[in-house]
Amino acid sequence: MRYYLAMIFLIGLMACQQKQDIATDQKAVENTLQKFFEGITNYDYELLRFQCTAHFVLIEHGLWWNMDSLINVMKPFEGKEKTTYTFEDMKTTIEGNTAWVTYKNHGMSVMGEQETKYDWSESAFFRKQNGVWKMTLLHSTQTGSR
Repeated sequence: MRYYLAMIFLIGLMACQQKQDIATDQKAVENTLQKFFEGITNYDYELLRFQCTAHFVLIEHGLWWNMDSLINVMKPFEGKEKTTYTFEDMKTTIEGNTAWVTYKNHGMSVMGEQETKYDWSESAFFRKQNGVWKMTLLHSTQTGSR
């Protein structure tokens, strides 16, 4: 009888640990996403690269960009334009060493005196590499501008 009680206790303990690990991973994945967009906002190319795998792909407006092409598109706007991002309806799923996030992204772009607001529906895919979550794919569909 003690054996069965001990087994039930251990199984319950393991289930609690798995829930904690998933919650920790969800926060880490969402932090990676936040840091990626912080890198865009601040034109911090090292921060951008650190958040992504070596084979990162961004698909936006029918275009496929890797990290180098994304940075090349950003560079002409550095010091002239700043976009800040806010997220809502974020749903994060963890399965082993992979994760994906779906969310709505709202951007506010300021260039000189002109302000433009954008809305996107986005999904991002992540891999855990050496214990660190990295974004490997970001798909973005613009849903409007205001």
